[in-house]
Amino acid sequence: MTPERPPVVGDEDCDRASAAKRILVGTASWTDKSLIASGRFYPPKCNMPEDRLRYYSSHFPIVEVDSSYYAIPASRVAQAGAERTPDDFTFNIKAFRLFTGHQTAPAALPKEIADAIPPAGKKNLYYKEVPSELRDELWRRPDSDEARVREELSGNLCRRTGYVGIVRAVLRVLNARRTGAQ
Repeated sequence: MTPERPPVVGDEDCDRASAAKRILVGTASWTDKSLIASGRFYPPKCNMPEDRLRYYSSHFPIVEVDSSYYAIPASRVAQAGAERTPDDFTFNIKAFRLFTGHQTAPAALPKEIADAIPPAGKKNLYYKEVPSELRDELWRRPDSDEARVREELSGNLCRRTGYVGIVRAVLRVLNARRTGAQ
């Protein structure tokens, strides 16, 4: 039996008050090793990650995605997740670790960014140690036009997880850069 999902709040109605009233329950990952190894949740022939996501999303309304903490996700990954889940399913996406002030190995950065960082003689680096022009480039990825930002940060991957405000903030910054205001 599939549990009843909470009502979907549209982006235009998503504010702190409405978001605070809903509590969604899920797990930290649809591919968690202990969840899979238990043999109690997924059907026996549900062996591929995409099949597990489809099955998981039919039982829970939310899942945490922590792979985005370790590497900036490709847009195709986000699109695939959206296609494999119901419209009202929520992905709680962790921010990339460099953006949250945590140490980051250069290997976790896009290759062209990592190659452009001057050698520092240490294994990891922090946001403040990345040259400002490269930080700006990371924030612009994969493209800095409005359509790409909306594609990357909208849809069921971001609804009800606070990303609506992020999309608006990113678009304001992009607009300011285009007009020369800072």
